[in-house]
Amino acid sequence: QFYQRTHGGRKLSYQFNMGNADLRLRTAARTYELNVSTHQMVVLLQFNRVDRLTFADLQTRTNMPPLELKKALASLCHAPKMHSALLHREGSGAVEDGTVYVYADDFKSRFIKVKISQAVLKETDDEAKETRAKVDEDRKWQLDAVIVRVMKSRKQMEHRMLSSEVFTLLNGRFTPSPEDIKKRIESLIEREYMERSKDSRNVYMYLA
Repeated sequence: QFYQRTHGGRKLSYQFNMGNADLRLRTAARTYELNVSTHQMVVLLQFNRVDRLTFADLQTRTNMPPLELKKALASLCHAPKMHSALLHREGSGAVEDGTVYVYADDFKSRFIKVKISQAVLKETDDEAKETRAKVDEDRKWQLDAVIVRVMKSRKQMEHRMLSSEVFTLLNGRFTPSPEDIKKRIESLIEREYMERSKDSRNVYMYLA
């Protein structure tokens, strides 16, 4: 709410998959320092006071998207050569609401400092569609922000020049199609961030 009041017309999105944290794990044998992702940290903290939780319990407690929760759990249940698993999963097959995860109090590692790798899971068709929709929505906001920034600086710009500058500024992030840019311009015109020049429909004017 503070960000939205300060920066009108922008959207603040947290990229939790980019974060990491250091946790201290005390076992009967020794104390370890774990380097984990943000999602892994959130899951592990749920086992501070309980040893067993179902997938449904964890989803309720963490409010994480199902796919991200499955990824975090898969990585915490994995036991590479360098260390044992932090969690044990009861049963096999597809993960369901009733799937039980148990804290592994026998965790061992040859090293005091342990980095827990992240798992990569294959998405279902529905999960892939959901991911695609989130990416498309995020790109809409990025396009809007770049177009507004350019127009605010130039005040007046022809469509071809505006599109060219948007392509340049977004280079390295993603490549929008000319149709995507056109749709976002139309949206910004409807929301009165800019307008068409009375002399030419291909020229846009920034509205302060």
